[in-house]
Amino acid sequence: MNVYYSFGYTSKKQKTKSATALLLSHIKRHGINIVKPKQQPRKTGKGAPSTPSLVHLRNAELYIFEASNPTFSLGCEIMFALQNRKPLLILTNKIQTTAPLFVSESATGLVTMKEYVSLTEAKRAIDEFFSKYEEGYHSRITLHIDPLLYKKLGGYAIKHSISKTDSIEQAIVNYKNRRAEH
Repeated sequence: MNVYYSFGYTSKKQKTKSATALLLSHIKRHGINIVKPKQQPRKTGKGAPSTPSLVHLRNAELYIFEASNPTFSLGCEIMFALQNRKPLLILTNKIQTTAPLFVSESATGLVTMKEYVSLTEAKRAIDEFFSKYEEGYHSRITLHIDPLLYKKLGGYAIKHSISKTDSIEQAIVNYKNRRAEH
């Protein structure tokens, strides 16, 4: 399973880096591959620092964001994950939070938000998040759908306020029920 981990930078860089290193090592103990951002130079400004490309985010199945100090790029990454309907965990430190985060847990169940005070609480939140999705990950199948049917499926999902996955599941259940009746 591929997981993307990102955090907002702070003025307390050393403390943030050590906490991030501990959380990353905890994630790796689960035997999970961490997708790392590829640095690409900005198009503007001579000598400007590199910024992560959003292209690499497609390789992740789960996302973990430490958002105690939200930044614009962190917000872009969160929106990318939401747009692609991927499960994400947003961690915020109750003590170090610098600004409110304008994201809430959604009805789809894709967003999980947890506040923590200690790294032990953050690790527990990560463990709970993984346990929620690991079982489903190992029993997943890949379904190749005709592009026209995929477009119709998207319209149906929007009309009924459900995910495309749920609409496929409903279609399979309906098909099984009709076959059982005949």
